[in-house]
Amino acid sequence: MTDMNKLASLISTIDSIDDLRMVNEWVRAKASHLQRVSAYSFYKGMRVSFKSNKTGCTINGRVDRVNQKTLSIIAEDGTNWKVSASLVKSI
Repeated sequence: MTDMNKLASLISTIDSIDDLRMVNEWVRAKASHLQRVSAYSFYKGMRVSFKSNKTGCTINGRVDRVNQKTLSIIAEDGTNWKVSASLVKSI
């Protein structure tokens, strides 16, 4: 059994809504931490790409600013984007 299957099995045994809310809090805190760590692996001027949810196209550009959880990116066509660091790849 994989770790994710074990986790799903444990969660399915929880009977209290308060306990489920607590687990949800822990998951959100961990996700927030991972987003922050991910953002700091980028630096200003770095070439990056990401897939736009609006157009479905891949956008290439350069990092203009590194925020706590997001990156400000200037695309090759000059448009500005604020993107979650977890969705961005270096090129």
